[in-house]
Amino acid sequence: MKSPILKFSMAVPLSLLFALLWIVFYSSCSKPNLGDIVRKHIKAVNNDDVEKNLSFFTDDAVFEVFEEATLSGKNELRDLMESDAVNKARLTIIDMETEGNTVIAHLIEKNEGQRLLGIEEAPFKAIYKFHGRLIIRRTPITY
Repeated sequence: MKSPILKFSMAVPLSLLFALLWIVFYSSCSKPNLGDIVRKHIKAVNNDDVEKNLSFFTDDAVFEVFEEATLSGKNELRDLMESDAVNKARLTIIDMETEGNTVIAHLIEKNEGQRLLGIEEAPFKAIYKFHGRLIIRRTPITY
């Protein structure tokens, strides 16, 4: 009785087998779509999913809230993300550009604190720098 591997190798041409292996190898080594990662991060913000949101950042990530406030590391990020969840922060993507390991997202933020102050929405840009598939730095640029 022939083994299943031997039967498979007889039924599938060697060139097709190499082609399939090449496709698997190439797809596993392909460059990540950084824009999709930012979209998933924003979806986690909007779903108040702190753990999912933290999974998009490096352990030593730097997150600039605004020029005078910078958070470093996941512990400080967690505090901000939990506060955003309580404050019902919601982000909307207006536009996004990717260049190398950087994504520039044009966003609108709405939250309960702004609503109480009479601010309907706050447009801003956020620059996301990546290390591989993880965000290492986020810097806002207000309009």
